[in-house]
Amino acid sequence: MVALIILLIVAVSWSGYIDRQTENYVNQATVQALAAFATARVLNAGISVAKSVEVGAVVSVQPLEILDPVHDLVEQYSAIMKLAIGSLVIQKVLLEIVATGFFKVVLTLLAVLLLATLLVGSANQSTLMFKLFALACLVRFLLILAVGLNGLVDNIYVNNKTQQNMVELEVLSLEVDALTAAKVPDETSWHSGITSKFSAAIDLINLENLKRKAEVAVPAMLNLMALFILKTLLLPLLFLWLLLRGFRVIWGVNFGKVWSSVTV
Repeated sequence: MVALIILLIVAVSWSGYIDRQTENYVNQATVQALAAFATARVLNAGISVAKSVEVGAVVSVQPLEILDPVHDLVEQYSAIMKLAIGSLVIQKVLLEIVATGFFKVVLTLLAVLLLATLLVGSANQSTLMFKLFALACLVRFLLILAVGLNGLVDNIYVNNKTQQNMVELEVLSLEVDALTAAKVPDETSWHSGITSKFSAAIDLINLENLKRKAEVAVPAMLNLMALFILKTLLLPLLFLWLLLRGFRVIWGVNFGKVWSSVTV
């Protein structure tokens, strides 16, 4: 049974199935984070243009300055998205490294040596080879398991919440972009058409509508910031910590004595 478990670990390592699954999850999460970042940049640009619109013939007024808090939040949201994308890229690179043939070969060689010491070696030799094999398994599978568990939690709960908030933010970015797409007459038209100038500005700027959009945007952005921090930083670190705690327990096992008691 022990030999079958060791051979199963080696087979899983060479199959690459869990490598592909975790890499697919990281790729999907990266695409999602890039889409969220792109929405933030569009929204940021739209708000910047809207804030620059001036209304008034004698005294210049900028009604869209009410969007200043939202604009600041968008900047912070963009920074969080950059951090999330960076974390996902690092995870992808590390997953590709541990999936290379070098780590598979090392794990296989240590598995063969462990099986040999279990059959003909002493208890101390078995314990040493078991710890080396466990260390190789840690290097080979620790990050994969952490990312895989994170992906499982993400698919069960986090991803649905993320999609809902992204839809709300994308709708807002499209509406702000549509508002700022309207053309306001040039400065030379002030004396010839002040009335039309105010009419165009009023059509462009519906303060109540913008207030409603801002109220929708703020919780959506806050939720997305929290969700991306959770799925790209906190959960992976939590699972890494839990797996390392489990490895410490395995590392403390005297495998030679356990094997001797089993064989007896």
